[in-house]
Amino acid sequence: MGCAASSVVQTARFYDAWPPKNKEERVEGKRKWFSQMPYSADDNFISECMEEHRALTHLHASSSAAYEGQKTAHHRKQRSGSLHCSSAWLSRAGEDFGVRKINQDSALAIGSYSIGDALFGVFDGHGPHGHLVSQHVRNHMPDILRRHLQLCDPREALIAAFQDMQQSLERTTFNTELSGSTGLVAHLTGQRLAIGWVGDSRAVLGRAQPGGGCLAVPLTQDHKPSDERERSRILASSGRVERIQTETGEEVGPQRVWLSDAWIPGLAMSRALGDGLARRVGVISEPEVCIVDLQHNDHFLILASDGVWEFMDNQEAVNIVSSCSDDETACSKLVAAAHEKWMEQENGSADDITAVIVRFRLRRSAETSPPAEVK
Repeated sequence: MGCAASSVVQTARFYDAWPPKNKEERVEGKRKWFSQMPYSADDNFISECMEEHRALTHLHASSSAAYEGQKTAHHRKQRSGSLHCSSAWLSRAGEDFGVRKINQDSALAIGSYSIGDALFGVFDGHGPHGHLVSQHVRNHMPDILRRHLQLCDPREALIAAFQDMQQSLERTTFNTELSGSTGLVAHLTGQRLAIGWVGDSRAVLGRAQPGGGCLAVPLTQDHKPSDERERSRILASSGRVERIQTETGEEVGPQRVWLSDAWIPGLAMSRALGDGLARRVGVISEPEVCIVDLQHNDHFLILASDGVWEFMDNQEAVNIVSSCSDDETACSKLVAAAHEKWMEQENGSADDITAVIVRFRLRRSAETSPPAEVK
């Protein structure tokens, strides 16, 4: 079923499907969530989504250890061509004032992806079925991408794989009209790293400096509707880009994507997988791709959901990882530091937090790489 803009009798601020990013937004959203949902016969789809939200809220409150998230970092060692690397990942479920939520994040680390290759990824779900979307992407992306890598170069393979993944989500049994996921995929073959992404999960390289320490080298740029290029596409597709307004008229939170005459869907990113409703107003699943040849002083790669980046900048994350001697410790410390910041900033509320750490060991004879290429 669909939800045409003309069918909405009462507009609804449906943004709680995407976790609010600050205290004011969260409080406002929880207060208005049920009172402003439309119930007319023409709005069956939105009413169904609200029932799904009620069920999930009950599940959140009644569950405990089942949805606490991964507590122990997964660790792997692998070799990609002449490059030796190891990896670890850790995912921690979010919480609202002590109540643990379903973890909508998923992570991927395959050391023996194919001969001489490794594959890593982070997928941050959102919406009523966000956890199902991120799990679906994690489970199927490796096979989809492998098929395309056999036919074309990594850049074209990543673009085609994201397109196929979107089509796969449109055929699933769960509803993706108001649910979706970020997609961050890193394919390593030899010393060449290819990264494709949609959304605000981020990849950052830790590059050792001559004077000591590591410099944060961002390999991705968050896809936000506030970005002029992204905003222009959304407006050209008859969408709106605005912040949430409280009853007093105060604007809170980040810029979000809305239908032209309704306060839905309220997505805080401009590219994502899934999100059928947002796709009608300019949100796309086409990834950007960054290709970089690793240098001998590139020590590690961080892939993380926005639970890490919300209150932590790239350099701070790199400093934490570079201070640790092994991947598992680095993952644990990074996730713990991000969680602590959430507790301080949001008074007991936190988003899901997921990090993948990939540590490299390159030969000193490796040539200096050209600048990262993004398209």
